[in-house]
Amino acid sequence: MTITGERPEDDALSAQPDPLAMRNVLLLIDGEWTTGTDGPPLPILDPATGHLTGHVEVVGADQLQRATAAAQRGFAAWAAVAPFDRAKLMRQAAQILRDRAEMIARLVTIEQGKPL
Repeated sequence: MTITGERPEDDALSAQPDPLAMRNVLLLIDGEWTTGTDGPPLPILDPATGHLTGHVEVVGADQLQRATAAAQRGFAAWAAVAPFDRAKLMRQAAQILRDRAEMIARLVTIEQGKPL
């Protein structure tokens, strides 16, 4: 795993489709989006309206093991990054959240069924 201060537009997180559209939420395992292996996707319902807003994949045991191993590798890589560089990356992550705050607020509102 490589950790850099770059913000490539084609990274795994930005490759996910528009989250406000009817969405099929994939699993992010070891840097790759994938479908689940433990059954059909589960429906995502807006609790306020009961309307279907998308589907979420169901992770299989083998996928869970792969995801756990990837997280452990990521933790080791992150721990090896100097504190100053980690702080710089965290500030960049915070800026990404601020840049996407309106979209995130709308998405959370739909998921929780609350007014914005």
